[in-house]
Amino acid sequence: MDIKKVKTIQQSMGSQRIKRLAESVFGRNNISVQAVIYAALLLLAIAWLPVGIADFIDDHWLWFSWLPCSYKLLVSLAIFVIFAWQLSRLGGDDNKVQVQKTSPKKVRALGVFLSTLGRTTEIVEKEILDLQKALEVLPDTSVIRAALSGKNWEMPLKAIEYHQGQLEALYVFTSKGNPGSSETMALFEKIVNAFYPNLKIREVEADGIEFEDVEEVFNQVESFYDLAKNDGFPEQEIIVDVTGGQKPNSIAASIATLITGRKFQYISTVTKEVHAYDVRYIDQVKS
Repeated sequence: MDIKKVKTIQQSMGSQRIKRLAESVFGRNNISVQAVIYAALLLLAIAWLPVGIADFIDDHWLWFSWLPCSYKLLVSLAIFVIFAWQLSRLGGDDNKVQVQKTSPKKVRALGVFLSTLGRTTEIVEKEILDLQKALEVLPDTSVIRAALSGKNWEMPLKAIEYHQGQLEALYVFTSKGNPGSSETMALFEKIVNAFYPNLKIREVEADGIEFEDVEEVFNQVESFYDLAKNDGFPEQEIIVDVTGGQKPNSIAASIATLITGRKFQYISTVTKEVHAYDVRYIDQVKS
């Protein structure tokens, strides 16, 4: 992967951590007058604290006359020692992560990557024709299930099925190109509607994205979380399934969930079981 893109992703992850901290302290995505006042008061308290401590000690110096040198020097040295200790403690954990694998709880908002129906135009056209014929026999959905069995679109349907009873909105990442899954998004929406007519379906990026561009996929996953939250879903009710698409988009989507609190979902292609993975850096876990 391009080193420049890696650095860009790292910077984006850092900004997302700051954004999430700000949201947790000051509210959701909007910066209100109340939030600005809180921030100003916090900065004021930070600025006044050392001055207040110094004034207190100066006014009661007899209590501290036993010190061999300036208390300000001693406090500064103590702070530097603590800071150096923290750096050395975290230094050995840079490449360590903690992974928790569980069965995901049912969520209200789900993101899925939509694979193409085949590697060549001829295969895609044949699959489209088969699925269109299967749609003609509705409301009998068994024909559609049979047509999808073992095919690329079986997994996103299983991801949706797992969250039924709770799921309200589906966000679909499609790929651009020829063949690309963006061209068959309308057909996929018809199929999903045949099973779940009340489910709201939305394409994350019109005309699709490049699944092999890790940076673009990473940014689009961030956009998905923003879209879902703007639609009224709290982050703990949102999950992205990384089963579909290609390996680069699965990697990028997984990286985007490294921020503490997010999980990604994966469906085993062997057992068809649904798993959720919560991946965290060790220093995040300890803090």
